[in-house]
Amino acid sequence: MCEDHYLPNEFNYIGFEASSGGLSCPDSDARMNYYGMGGIPDIRFDGNWHIQVGAPASDVNGQSYMAIIDSHRAVAAPMAVIVSDFSYVEPGAFAEIKVKMFDDIGSPANHVIRVAIVEDDLVYGGVTYHNTLVDMLAETPLTVSNNGEEQIVNLDIAIGAGWNTEKLQIIAFVQRDTDKYVIQSGNSFVGEYGAAVGVTGPQQMIADGGQVTFGTTNVINVGLNPDVFDVTIDTNSLPNGWDAHMVYDGVDYQTFSMPLDAFDSGSFYVVMNTGSVGSGRVIVDIASQGSGNLVESLDFVGLAGGTDLLVVADDDGAGYAYDYYAPAIDPSGKTYAIWDRGLAAVAGDDLLAYDAVIWQTGANSQGMAAEDRTALDAYLAAGGKVILAGEDLLEGLYNQGGSARLWYQLKLRINYATGNSGNLVVDGQPGTVGGGLNFTLAGGDPDQVSLLNGQEAYVTEAFRFGDGDPAGTQTEYNGYMVLTLPWGLERVPSESDRAAIIDGALDWMGLLNPLAADDVPVAGAVLLQNAPNPFNPITKIALVMDQTGPARLEIFNSRGQLVRVLVDETLAVGNHSIVWNGKTDSGQQAASGTYFYRLSTNGDQLTRKMSLVK
Repeated sequence: MCEDHYLPNEFNYIGFEASSGGLSCPDSDARMNYYGMGGIPDIRFDGNWHIQVGAPASDVNGQSYMAIIDSHRAVAAPMAVIVSDFSYVEPGAFAEIKVKMFDDIGSPANHVIRVAIVEDDLVYGGVTYHNTLVDMLAETPLTVSNNGEEQIVNLDIAIGAGWNTEKLQIIAFVQRDTDKYVIQSGNSFVGEYGAAVGVTGPQQMIADGGQVTFGTTNVINVGLNPDVFDVTIDTNSLPNGWDAHMVYDGVDYQTFSMPLDAFDSGSFYVVMNTGSVGSGRVIVDIASQGSGNLVESLDFVGLAGGTDLLVVADDDGAGYAYDYYAPAIDPSGKTYAIWDRGLAAVAGDDLLAYDAVIWQTGANSQGMAAEDRTALDAYLAAGGKVILAGEDLLEGLYNQGGSARLWYQLKLRINYATGNSGNLVVDGQPGTVGGGLNFTLAGGDPDQVSLLNGQEAYVTEAFRFGDGDPAGTQTEYNGYMVLTLPWGLERVPSESDRAAIIDGALDWMGLLNPLAADDVPVAGAVLLQNAPNPFNPITKIALVMDQTGPARLEIFNSRGQLVRVLVDETLAVGNHSIVWNGKTDSGQQAASGTYFYRLSTNGDQLTRKMSLVK
């Protein structure tokens, strides 16, 4: 299956056979209970990070799983796990495991070093089984947690009767028991040539001043021989005007070679120069001259600071953000950046820099993690505007139970009905985001929404399935707005319909047609978008007072620090235009980046963002 497509240092696979078969062992049953495995076959990637039960019978080569594996491999681990020595000769069979930290992980509590002994090519009932678990060695708590630290574990192996030692393999891994996530793994099949790669720091960052410097990439030669590693950076996916390079031994490179003795290490880092809007991705490939094979391929993503919308791609690397959501946003004229959730979680403070957030999960059956919901909570508390879309989004939250179920009930003011609506026809409802739209979803397994009693004042049905059940809702509650779609735009066949959904949502959220500066509101002050934006070095901020009263207009940087007080006085009813020359209260020129301006007046507090570029 999948292991045939990857080198031993790229992918580790352990087969747990159920006790109903003839290849089971007590440790196999224990591991299946640990994961809560039910139906068989049951496949887990990186513990419970991604769960997939079964595959088409025609997919015996594992093709449907390769995209999932590749998306995981694009994220560097904060440590290397190395089977540094071993013997299967009795008496005295043993395994030596080395864990070397590349990055800090905080407390090592609940992190465990586990070592599996697997046997390949076992035949049962005429079927050949690969990497079948035959024993789990004694568990060892992880005791290292900071960059540069190293832990060595020596374990005895009791060779079982009937084991074919020529077919044995040792697979060691570090696992976090709180969520069963496998941080990193290694095996005894690396041989003469191999490498472990990790990144100290982030692989994805929002630019501050038009440039990002990513975390240090560390390479350890875990092969038995000296080797030379060729490192190249692919910048073809960067937007026009962006560029990136690598820094190795203090010199800038697009490609370089790194010679390393056995178990020696080297490092480099990536620098990206961004534009004022959008996002860009580069791929760094690390290849071994000794083996002639690609060792690792890593993604690095930079996001510009002055962008209107953020698209969070939480679809296990399916690429829907690029293929479906980005083209649907383009007609609106709004700028956007794409955050790859597979590379890192996004913080609530980062979300505050955007006028709206589109969070799409595709067919990711895991729903949203607790840290994702926490980030969105911070954004919603600040009056955020969100589009949530994905055919397993609500089902994933429902399956998590507890606080995950409470989240969509309390925040979205809706409930989950079923993970399969049984209907692919979608009708937009008049006077809503979906008004005038009618289409049939292209396959998939859309969730079905149900409405909570008594929430009609906050929730409107924007779409219905062909059988009349809710297929999408608009929530306005506590100052924030959320469009929930229990299906993804990738299932909407027409490009124009996809664009109409985004356009309708942005219009409902008030992001397409701001009030003109000469329109005095009936009630409540209005703060308009600065112009020009982005700007350098001067911009104008227009505001409209509905009544005479005290007004304070402040400028904050992206860290929430006060930069300048532009107005702190009584303003008369009507229109006002205030100029900011890009300088701080101390008279210094402000740095390039994203800024927020806030108007406080007559009980109102209004905030917008702008970008200073140089």
